[in-house]
Amino acid sequence: MDFTKCSFTILGAGRSGIAAAKLLKRHGAEVFLSDENARSSLKYFDEDGLRNAGIEYELGGHSERIFENDIIVKSPGISPDSDVIVKAKKLGKKIFSEIEIAFRFCSSPVIAITGTNGKTT
Repeated sequence: MDFTKCSFTILGAGRSGIAAAKLLKRHGAEVFLSDENARSSLKYFDEDGLRNAGIEYELGGHSERIFENDIIVKSPGISPDSDVIVKAKKLGKKIFSEIEIAFRFCSSPVIAITGTNGKTT
């Protein structure tokens, strides 16, 4: 995938959302980061890092701007049934997880364990 020809909206400004935004931006993608939470509740928000990377963002709610990009990258904490994801699907947006984005940059073989139970043990 040629990331320089894609624009991405990252939903979720936690540690992994910010990392995904920076990774995509470093590889030439247009990136917009959005989180419905206020700045005060985001423990790992890196305002200086985002600004230095040239990444636009919004906090405290999702505007219609999130639907302007080609691909939406959602945090695992956002339910697939949330209003924003349902609308994105209706608009025909591609929706990737953060791990799907990271996988596209991995040059080594990958073994993945899926499911919801048992991985922590």
